[in-house]
Amino acid sequence: MNSRRIITCLMVPGSLVFLLSMAVWHWTAQPELLQTFLPLWPYVVLALGVLLGWRYQRSRLLLILFLLTLSQPQFIELLPSHMTAFSLAVISVILPLNLLWLAFSSERHLLSVATTIRLIIIVGQGGFVWLAYHFYLSQSWDILRINPFYHPLFDFVPQLPLGTMLPLAMTTFVATFLSLLIVLFWRPSMERGAQVWMLISVFFAQRAVGEEALFYTAVPSMNICNVCQVVTHWPW
Repeated sequence: MNSRRIITCLMVPGSLVFLLSMAVWHWTAQPELLQTFLPLWPYVVLALGVLLGWRYQRSRLLLILFLLTLSQPQFIELLPSHMTAFSLAVISVILPLNLLWLAFSSERHLLSVATTIRLIIIVGQGGFVWLAYHFYLSQSWDILRINPFYHPLFDFVPQLPLGTMLPLAMTTFVATFLSLLIVLFWRPSMERGAQVWMLISVFFAQRAVGEEALFYTAVPSMNICNVCQVVTHWPW
């Protein structure tokens, strides 16, 4: 196991982008120009990601950007108000699993059948959420409120600063994080390292609200864009 390569892939560019973003957001003495630009930053990153994905035929990049956009509270608030809480709860559980699925998917052409099927699966989940809410609401809430941390060993979990995050959502995040970490150790690459930090950024975004949540969501997008740019131009 090449520990130096693993550390390098984990730290560059993922941790650098994440830590720099954290520092900028929490910088108390932000210049006025930066304060004006920060709310626009997520949209700039989204546009950059779409351009890179289209230019270099990176279907996974576009699908992840699409998935992250759909998961934004600002987007969910466009739904009827009575569906908002349920939709956000479902997203907090299934979003990490979707990111894990796309992370392990092979790259396909934008107009390929595989990409179309993946897009249908993502959009179809919205339909399942609608059906679950309108026909199986109580059963769905029972599932969402399952607490996998019932063992005494996990008594510390309720004390963690998880905000309103459901225990089941925390479980899917942890399972996804460990899966990405194992793959990084097994086959280290910049892409795998960026995926780990992508998930960490999404975790912070899920616990934040408003512009902060949108800002943190831009961090994984930025990581993916950086990796896409490097891999595309790297002289292999």
